[in-house]
Amino acid sequence: MGQSRSRNIDMTYALPNNVMVIIFSHLSLYDKLIAPRVCTRWYTLMKEKRPWQCIDFWDKGPSKNHQSEPWLFPAKEDAILNLLRTHAGSALLQIHLRFISAKILTFLNENCPYLRVFSFLPRNSNTLDDFYSYKSLLCDERVSKTFSDIFIIPPTVVECRLNFLANYNVKKLSGNNNCYESTIKSLLYVSEEQQAEETARSVSKCTQLKYLALHSYKLTLRGVQLLTDSIADLRELCLIDAKVIDDNEKEIFKTFVNNLKKLQIFKFSGYGNVDFVLDEVVGWTSLRELWLGRLDFTDDAFLEMTSKMPQLEILGIDIIISDSILSAISGHLPKLKELSLLGGEYSDNGLNALRGHQSLQSLYISDYEIEKGPEFSLQTVHRVIKSLPKIENVTISCQRLKRRYSGEVLPEINKPNLKVQVDYF
Repeated sequence: MGQSRSRNIDMTYALPNNVMVIIFSHLSLYDKLIAPRVCTRWYTLMKEKRPWQCIDFWDKGPSKNHQSEPWLFPAKEDAILNLLRTHAGSALLQIHLRFISAKILTFLNENCPYLRVFSFLPRNSNTLDDFYSYKSLLCDERVSKTFSDIFIIPPTVVECRLNFLANYNVKKLSGNNNCYESTIKSLLYVSEEQQAEETARSVSKCTQLKYLALHSYKLTLRGVQLLTDSIADLRELCLIDAKVIDDNEKEIFKTFVNNLKKLQIFKFSGYGNVDFVLDEVVGWTSLRELWLGRLDFTDDAFLEMTSKMPQLEILGIDIIISDSILSAISGHLPKLKELSLLGGEYSDNGLNALRGHQSLQSLYISDYEIEKGPEFSLQTVHRVIKSLPKIENVTISCQRLKRRYSGEVLPEINKPNLKVQVDYF
């Protein structure tokens, strides 16, 4: 017999073109750019529009020269526009921008009639922390002093994530004369009231909007009225670092509740005491998911709210958590499926209140490495988990547990579908 020769076989040739195009659509931006260089067939398939229906400028490729910083698309307006013209154009459905300019946004308005997702965050970024983790860049040599010059959202957008910061503090990035970064506050030099109303006016043109996320949004009654009059079908509203700069605090949230009757998800983080927010959100009878982040509210206001919202299925609370709040959650929210507790000063008594909850499927506990935090034992956690008939996922991420229970492990729980992760970080 002759000696066998090993050969590299390209298994993708067994796949039909339509399947290959679907696979290419899931590649990172870096891989999409280098895929046409592999072979003639790949070059031809990458000329199809489907692989370019979603473009994420946050996608990371391999590190350059084995350095720690991964490859990212260059922060140049011409390069971005050239990519959009060459590959996407009218086929574009989703865009996740890391750089913005008036020309880029104008191009999207004029050439992308089917654009549905418009975001300044990476794909799959949906937690409150994501809005604090990413900064947008202004890819323009001049900084516009007119908000409406640059802030143009395509009216076809259904999902909109805007992580703008507030006020004006822009500096040039070292080594790049074409790129500006918002370091502390905003990309645009406008008054708080003007920014609130200009944002609202631009977003209000997106009459098909179902999801809206705004970072550091300045809430004025006029801005909220402009916003909610046109997007009555909104299903999810996310206000990060929201600051009320209007005397009509309660009227603002009454307007939200009265005009957004179909809202199902509300995520809110802000400043100061927000009892007035809890007083109003009970009017959202369709609400199924509620996140309250980095807020200050009284136990009485929370107890009153939960007693009127038995329909809640997902609840996340950041920082302000006490034993009485956990008791209210257990007693008032019988349909609750997911609970996230971040920070707080509750104890074993508070956790014990969750025992026997009939609907809870997912439990997340974290203390954020704060000086004051929850004081509970692993034995209590074990008893609570065992008592929950539908529990499937438990994640505990606590620095304080590490200090108290170094070397101790959570006893095994005999539930076939249960996943438990204890991270002392």
